Amino acid sequence: MRDGYYLSVYITIDEYRHIFNIKNRHDYNISLYLKENDDVTLVHFWELERITGFKQHDSAFLNTEHAVEFINQLLAVYQLTVDDMVEIWGSPRISTVDDYHPVPEQPDYAYHGIWHLFSGIMLHSNTFKHEQILAFAVDGGPEFNTDPDSEEYAKYYYPGCYVDKGKITYLPAYSPGPLWGYASKKYDMREGSLMALGSAIDIKHEKNYMNDSLFLLKTDTRSYQTYIQLSSLFNEIEADFDKQPPSAIHPDFTYEENKIAFVMHAIQHISKAIMEKNVENAIRELGIDTEKTHLSLTGGFALNCPTNSHLMNKYKFKSFIAPPCVNDSGMSLGIALYAFYKKVGQFNFNFENAYYGDNDHTLHELMSDYQSFVKREDSFHPEQFLIDIQQGPICWFNNRSEVGPRALGNRSLLADPRNPEAKHKLNIIKEREWWRPVAPLVMEEHQKEWFVEDLPSPYMLQTSTIKEDQAAKVPAILHLDRSSRIQTVNERDNKDLYELLHIFNNETGVPILCNTSLNDKGEPIINKLEEAINFALRKKISVVYFNKKRIELHHFEEYHKQSPEPRLRDQFMRENRYTKLLHNRFNPHNLNKIYFGFAYYYPEIVPLLEQGLTSEVKSLLQKKFSEMDLNYEVMLPNCEGL
Repeated sequence: MRDGYYLSVYITIDEYRHIFNIKNRHDYNISLYLKENDDVTLVHFWELERITGFKQHDSAFLNTEHAVEFINQLLAVYQLTVDDMVEIWGSPRISTVDDYHPVPEQPDYAYHGIWHLFSGIMLHSNTFKHEQILAFAVDGGPEFNTDPDSEEYAKYYYPGCYVDKGKITYLPAYSPGPLWGYASKKYDMREGSLMALGSAIDIKHEKNYMNDSLFLLKTDTRSYQTYIQLSSLFNEIEADFDKQPPSAIHPDFTYEENKIAFVMHAIQHISKAIMEKNVENAIRELGIDTEKTHLSLTGGFALNCPTNSHLMNKYKFKSFIAPPCVNDSGMSLGIALYAFYKKVGQFNFNFENAYYGDNDHTLHELMSDYQSFVKREDSFHPEQFLIDIQQGPICWFNNRSEVGPRALGNRSLLADPRNPEAKHKLNIIKEREWWRPVAPLVMEEHQKEWFVEDLPSPYMLQTSTIKEDQAAKVPAILHLDRSSRIQTVNERDNKDLYELLHIFNNETGVPILCNTSLNDKGEPIINKLEEAINFALRKKISVVYFNKKRIELHHFEEYHKQSPEPRLRDQFMRENRYTKLLHNRFNPHNLNKIYFGFAYYYPEIVPLLEQGLTSEVKSLLQKKFSEMDLNYEVMLPNCEGL
């Protein structure tokens, strides 16, 4: 391979999907690499949701011209275009080569899972080359956008592997992902909220709901049969909840919240059992010594902190390896690392920290535009920061953005963990349920003093329990069971964030701050300074820190915007004469575009759509959802997408 720039692109380009908002990938992302001899460097990582403002961006580009125009805007910060790339990988109609796929070498495994796997095992090439790694890629299931034919032949959707000093042995894995995907649709809640609610109430199940049918190596193509199977499990657990005495209902939660918590607590136990089975199968078949082996988990289920920590504590793995973008937001990383591995063999790569996203240097211009709202502007001073954080919350926008779905301290709302009202204030600002937890930032070297478990967690992928004698000091960061989804911070990875913790610890004796993502309800994490000041003015947050510049705001009543900044929404969704002609050709009856998205899952509705038989389409979909025990009225809007 030649030296130079390489682009990995996890998107879809398809005019039909663009016009009708049909989804087959989500969390689009693009990453740029520089190869110099044997060294490969990740230069920049873009998550499209941060740029377009569409949460979990999953809408296709209209055509190649549209995609290239969009990508060139991103590359312009480096004075590059797609024409400067040695190769482009990841998506049909923009890839410049077709020799980077894992299907020829690993026909038994869906390539989507292989790419997840490599986003973990190749994160640090020295570890890959010289040590042992046990890895599993566990998510809801793959997509087959690059090579649709592979869908028919892939024997396993969820790959695992054992790396012994660079030699890879593959093995199939079971995934708990479909359980959480079904729960998300059934209860109309994101998986993270379900996980939080499952930990929010102290629940003890008398029944073990685990059974062999839940060990899934491959779901059916459209998840239909899998969801029918899962509906009986969820109904069984809900029926047991209905048998609970009134005294078992937690009075601080609604009846529905109690029920969902009861179900998700059981699903969490099942998930741990499934992952234990993966580990124990590998130990038995490959003779693995876990204390000498690193554990790598990727795929959307790897965001499940309680399971990650459970496996690390039970099996005593040497360390935990995963990128912050373990879900599909990290697919372009896995695609690139697999491509370099396949085409180069040995190369040097190190994922240094989470901060590979955008920076924003427009503060001077922004302050001019918003001068009437700026009461005072100062440089950073530790003494003033201490005053601000105790009166907070404050907005903290600093340097390059973190990658992945969780705020890791550069696009954050920060608050004093000693204040029992801090979590309440943050949840009001974010417009979310009162029981939603707030994550703690903790100085890495002080973790053992405060938490029972001392596993490093730089990307907020571990759960720790606060020590009993410390809990009363930091009420704002705790679940009701005293657990916390922690982020450990050191000076090497994030010097400025570490400085905040150091200042706060020196004054208070508490090396912890509250941290939650800087974004409004339903909005991706904020990417630009103007989005941050819009947020602060709408939420009446008096103090913001932009790239370590302190700005005090006022005159909130004069700010009349009621919604987040639109980002690049209009620029992405093209509406022109060409798209209208295509729409009329594909949809002569002008049916609701929502229905067209279901044609991928239920091809039997295509003839009905062609005839304009809306009522028949609706009846068929209602029947399908009823069989899966999913609410038609909830499902339909959720599938409308953009």
